[in-house]
Amino acid sequence: MLLLTTVRSQGYRNDAASNELVHIHLDKQVYVAGEPIKYKAYLINTASPAMPPCSKILYFTLEGSGPDNSLSWRINLDNKSATGSFIIPENIRGGVYVLSAYTNWMRNSASEEYFSERILILNLASGIDPVMRIFNSQSFQSGNEIFANPGISLGIDLEKEEFAANEPVKLEIALKHSNQQVMGADLSISVTVETPFDTLLNAAYTTEKLPVPAAGHNRYDPSQACRFRIEDMGYIFSGRIISNPDMNLNRCDVWLAVNDSISPRILYSQVDSAGEFLFYLNRFYDNRELILQLADPSLSADCKLEVFSKTAALRDTVTFPYTLQSNEEEFLNNVKNIRLIEAIYGEAQPVTIRGNHTRGSSFLNVPDRVVIPAEYAEMINFREVASNIIPEVRFGTRRDEFYLEVLSPNTNSWKKNNTVLLNGVPFTDLAYISTLGTKEIQRIEVIQSNVLIGDRTLPGLVSIFTYDHRIQENYLKSHTVRFQNTVMESYKEIADVQQFSEKSIHYPDFRNSIYWDPYLSASTDRKLVVEFPALLLTGNFVIKVEGFTSDGYPVSASQSFKITEE
Repeated sequence: MLLLTTVRSQGYRNDAASNELVHIHLDKQVYVAGEPIKYKAYLINTASPAMPPCSKILYFTLEGSGPDNSLSWRINLDNKSATGSFIIPENIRGGVYVLSAYTNWMRNSASEEYFSERILILNLASGIDPVMRIFNSQSFQSGNEIFANPGISLGIDLEKEEFAANEPVKLEIALKHSNQQVMGADLSISVTVETPFDTLLNAAYTTEKLPVPAAGHNRYDPSQACRFRIEDMGYIFSGRIISNPDMNLNRCDVWLAVNDSISPRILYSQVDSAGEFLFYLNRFYDNRELILQLADPSLSADCKLEVFSKTAALRDTVTFPYTLQSNEEEFLNNVKNIRLIEAIYGEAQPVTIRGNHTRGSSFLNVPDRVVIPAEYAEMINFREVASNIIPEVRFGTRRDEFYLEVLSPNTNSWKKNNTVLLNGVPFTDLAYISTLGTKEIQRIEVIQSNVLIGDRTLPGLVSIFTYDHRIQENYLKSHTVRFQNTVMESYKEIADVQQFSEKSIHYPDFRNSIYWDPYLSASTDRKLVVEFPALLLTGNFVIKVEGFTSDGYPVSASQSFKITEE
């Protein structure tokens, strides 16, 4: 018996505020705390669907009902799609959550235009609440299509409706298109057990998730588009200065640095009339702790730094109670039992955050002098170090205050600069610097000429790198704002199941998500063959294939089958 399912693709609207749309294909919809949420992310430029999108950063939020019950993360995009995973924290509360995905540019639009999907998360440490709180808002508006693309279709050919446990399941995926210029599609496939929550979780396929214009929908006003900018060159890190109304904000400029002893660099931003500042960060800053501070430390008592969040909260947080039916509660208990089997018998998967750091060039010039204190006799403090082995630097006290001066080679005069770099971070506590001796200092670099950063000129600069690469904690607490710039990098991984389970396997494989492969590539001139084992869990399963054609149009198809006892 040959089963064929075909779903026609949907056209795009042409009045989208952002001209970008996001679609996320999840490996399943019901998870247990500690499991990874695996996903394939697609970002489409709706103005030119065949062209790559402008944005290179994609944001995710996972929001549940109740206070402080949300998570967020982001990934980098190098192409139209990216694959990754996010480990659900073990201590997360069980319940129904809304997963949203969007770009910074899409934040100029209404939140209804973000990708949004409900998922259900269980916690092994707590029982199943028979009454759940469900978000009332719908993910997207509905309406008529602006223009359609009826020539695209995706089909799944399945050889039969019923399989025995561990029996091979073989299917063919066919991409059909009346336009012969379309040669292929980027696809992903998930095979998971059917749940009794499809309606409750608003389960939908690609063609239903992408928004179309509602009746009376007005064109977007481009004058409003500058509030949230396209992140096409890197991450936009922004914030503002909060100060006394009588304070001159033009004096409250900002440094940004990372604690780095290999490639130190400082970024500098002037604040605008509203006290806002902005930095463009390349991938060197991914998965690093960013350290913000005022360029003039004497203003730290009058100015407060605030970082803008990229987390987009749900517009409608109204929830309604939902009482579980007996079959739904039985399904959830079964999911928890399967997770316990995996936790006991399965091998732990290593969790890593992959970074793709690019070094680039530092703002610093080549230092005029590099000193390695270990090459000299021991000196117990920085006054001795400067006096004995760094003739270009003077360090001492005047009127009970420490000072630091650098000899200018052009004028042969001493110029005062009380800001040093300590392990790459601007540092003004010279009393602490005075305690550093040859046992603590690994390297000293001296730039004698002026250093221009933004509209500020530093009259020479001294960089000190210690063996422990640390910054004094009291200084960080009193002078800086710290931000952990965490990025979940996309990466290539093998499909969940590449070979068939053996009866002698060391643990019973009852997974309810039996296949996930986000790296399928289909073409119009041949059928794509996919094969996986039925495993041991019996019941009804659903195959979902989703993706986009080479000219940027969405396609999807689904098919159900049954697994019975051997």
